[in-house]
Amino acid sequence: MSEPEVILFDLDDTIVDFTWNKVSAWRDACELASGRTGADTEALHASIEAIGRRYWADEARSERGRRDLRAAGAEIVATAFEELGVTASTELRRMVSDHYRDLRDGGIRLFPRAIEVLEELRGRGHRLGLVTNGSQQEQRGKIERFDLEGHFEHIQIEGEFGLGKPHDEAYRHALERMGAAAERTWFIGDNIEWDVSAPQRHGMFGVWVDAPGVGLPTGSSHAPDRVIRNIVELL
Repeated sequence: MSEPEVILFDLDDTIVDFTWNKVSAWRDACELASGRTGADTEALHASIEAIGRRYWADEARSERGRRDLRAAGAEIVATAFEELGVTASTELRRMVSDHYRDLRDGGIRLFPRAIEVLEELRGRGHRLGLVTNGSQQEQRGKIERFDLEGHFEHIQIEGEFGLGKPHDEAYRHALERMGAAAERTWFIGDNIEWDVSAPQRHGMFGVWVDAPGVGLPTGSSHAPDRVIRNIVELL
């Protein structure tokens, strides 16, 4: 494919490293819960991980949860306590969830050289946009924290626009606001469905950020146009 006129980026785990400390934050939160309830730390952590995967795999719950991550975390923790047969007050459940969220949020960081990549791409004449799911408060907070706004002509946040990926209108709106032709647009992100396959259905070039380097699951129907481990490879 020829050089893109427009490049649309995802935010979390594409530009911002959002999950590097997820496991350690949950372990710390589970230790807090163990000290208050006597629950087995490892069992609780395993339960939270399993329930979290089910929660975020459900499209309707995922969309609701993205709008209030703290409430979503509290719901996941409550379900884990229930499945393990551990008695815990609503206050404690919320405390454990908030402890996890505070630790994780405090550890959010930019991927190395992320700003350099954005600056270099703009310097080469590419027009950049940002399309991210999540609440206005959460996502605007990251954008302001890392001074990202000036790098993008268009910033589209699910909680502000009213719809997020993978709704068709989210992609159409981004293209319209950028005045971009789909065939001259790349979409780059870590979610193989939302950031690659869905944009491809709209005629865009889908670049998958496979940060863990695990590759596609055997038998996957997804076919990224390009696979990278880090956006630095775009240079």
